[in-house]
Amino acid sequence: NELESLLHSCSSPSFDRWNNRVLLHLDGSMINSDVLYQLVKVLNLPLAKDPTGKGRRSKKMDRRWISVTIEDSELADPEEYMEDNYVTSSDTHVLYTAIADRALHLKIIRSDQFLRDWLDRGVTYKLMMETLHIEQTDEDTEVLSSEQYAGLGDMIAGAVHLRELDLCLPFGEGSDKLFDGLANAVNLQELSLYDNYRYWDEETQAELFVGGDGRGTGALLQLLRNPQNQLKKLRLSKLGMDGQNLIALSEL
Repeated sequence: NELESLLHSCSSPSFDRWNNRVLLHLDGSMINSDVLYQLVKVLNLPLAKDPTGKGRRSKKMDRRWISVTIEDSELADPEEYMEDNYVTSSDTHVLYTAIADRALHLKIIRSDQFLRDWLDRGVTYKLMMETLHIEQTDEDTEVLSSEQYAGLGDMIAGAVHLRELDLCLPFGEGSDKLFDGLANAVNLQELSLYDNYRYWDEETQAELFVGGDGRGTGALLQLLRNPQNQLKKLRLSKLGMDGQNLIALSEL
């Protein structure tokens, strides 16, 4: 398969491990156990040779994949995937560890079941990436659980290297747990929030902007008022913002 071919090519002595454009894009895949461990092998490939030729470790040996994209792909669930090749929690632990360690930019696009499983377990992983893009655009996508929103918020708040965050999600009940993490994401330089599902109600808006007390204590305003925040670009789309929230944002 393509992963086997990629692994073979990357293992070749002629493979250019100094290439600045090392991209891995998994599109429309059912990630069973075989695929998962091939993917892990690819992710863990060293992307730089020892410039001394003496087997000594150099700083450049830590080079990571520039971009890892999981698009329209799902995990082989044992309840739905009857063959022996389904993935277990120990399998996904290996995969998520590799992604957290080796991806400089991570995109999860229309891979709802993968995203939910990652969030259910991912709070224990320290993200080293600089960019995180999550896009759930299917009309039948359900809102995340409160625990999943909270897990995403905790990961974002603890990702000290994260510079760019792009979330296209249904922000439903429980998303205040995500916003709590955003309030502490002072390392972010770019933030995009987009909700094409229009789940937003007054309470959800308040949690992000004016706050439950209406005094500007919402998560986004807390972040923008933090003197340590590094935010340079803010994009808000289809959030159903009303006048009160717009005024609170414009007064900063």
